[in-house]
Amino acid sequence: RKKGESGVYSQIEINRGLPAMMLAKYFRQEGTQWILSEKIRSFTTWKHINLTQPFVVPGPFDIVFIRNVLIYFEVTVKKQILERIATMMKPDGVLFLGSSETSMGITEAIHSRPAAGGGSYFVRAGVSVAK
Repeated sequence: RKKGESGVYSQIEINRGLPAMMLAKYFRQEGTQWILSEKIRSFTTWKHINLTQPFVVPGPFDIVFIRNVLIYFEVTVKKQILERIATMMKPDGVLFLGSSETSMGITEAIHSRPAAGGGSYFVRAGVSVAK
């Protein structure tokens, strides 16, 4: 969370798949670090929540990132979390999970879609248009 809120990234972090065009458009370099533009940072909200407890956060959301978190929970807890998140997403919202995480066999509330360049993202059930 602190990394995301600060918007400050190392060259190694930037090299993990950020296209050069996006780097040039949304970041500025200061020494060995890259700083995300204030305009982009102003569009984000960061909250600490306990996913295993009932939670309400202002929504609905266009994009939700829960990366490399669900792998630590039992299937029943994963189901509760994913279904709760699905209700907080906009109808055409997108959920990103970690590369080793999935909703398959857990819930029908969200469905996987292939992402350009490999991997996948998730949309609410009933959404058929790929982004």
